[in-house]
Amino acid sequence: MYTKIADILTAVYDKIDESVIDLSQDSQHFVVAPYFLKKNGGLMEVSSGKGIAQLFMIDDGGEARYVDAFDEDVVKIMDYLTKGRVDWCRLTDSVSYTKDQLDANKGKERITNLIAPSKRALRLRVIKTIENGFFDAPDADNDKKPWGLQYWVVKSSGATSGGFSNGTGLAAGFTTKMGLSVSTVPQLRNYTDNYTAMTKEDLILKMKRAWRRTGWVSPFQQAGFKGDATNRRILMANEDVCESFESLAEGQNENLGNDLAPKHAGKVPGLTKIGDTGEVLFKRHPLVYARKLDSDTTDPVFGLDMAYFKCGAFKGSNMRMNPFVNLAAGKQHNIWQATLDHKHQYFCFNPRSQWVVSK
Repeated sequence: MYTKIADILTAVYDKIDESVIDLSQDSQHFVVAPYFLKKNGGLMEVSSGKGIAQLFMIDDGGEARYVDAFDEDVVKIMDYLTKGRVDWCRLTDSVSYTKDQLDANKGKERITNLIAPSKRALRLRVIKTIENGFFDAPDADNDKKPWGLQYWVVKSSGATSGGFSNGTGLAAGFTTKMGLSVSTVPQLRNYTDNYTAMTKEDLILKMKRAWRRTGWVSPFQQAGFKGDATNRRILMANEDVCESFESLAEGQNENLGNDLAPKHAGKVPGLTKIGDTGEVLFKRHPLVYARKLDSDTTDPVFGLDMAYFKCGAFKGSNMRMNPFVNLAAGKQHNIWQATLDHKHQYFCFNPRSQWVVSK
């Protein structure tokens, strides 16, 4: 009997059409989780390894030489590469049913009252966890949780001018990024700046500079520098910043429309793919409201190039839903449970394409 019930639950579970009206969701919208769970978005499946490893070319050897016809050669042999790595994190959740529940709900009622809502709740919990994992401050003493936004894009304080050398370049408590020293590999630093007032003369000006100085485009067609076609830039901020942007847009000349920085000096192309939630623009890109940033009193504006931000997932453990099993071995013979396993980690392949301007 136990095996038969488990087989029925496993066969039916994936075919359930969730027709319930969901009022449980406590976030108005999810900014990054849906994007990071799509293969045509930010999901990157990896088939082996303890984590995500990446080779970086960190030196080009300077410049070539102009010579006379009989000048001697200068032999240059050097190591151009280094490797960084971040380890996987394991996320798990489960859905369970008791025999009493299954007996009390037959046919359509079993699907509508029991299986459908628990299936949706499981999905919501997983998506919420992935979203929170991206925005939560990273903890150097807890390697069970992934390293999200503030591990890869680090704020500075008291900067007198924008640049890549402000502050430590590391999240609080960390001594390396991807196991590499940011002093030895300064290319792992993101661009930062600090502002005082949410005005065009202060915040907007510094955002313009950040936008212009982080648009890295290689002269070669290669994977490391995607170029114009797949450069996916987004801007994220909390409610305080969004409201200030709205006021600035409402107060400017109608001929300028809603774009607070409509003019481009130095082409930096962009294509926004995720979280288009507003009409106030910066460089023709909307400012995305990220509720998880509301508690940040430094009122940061993050400028992210999502061509280089990925959520790596281990192939074979990418949202793997295991079959239902009876828990008789654990002395709970009236319970059937199925477990979801997901092994993932966030990864930024090019931190210097990212920027943050904060108070």
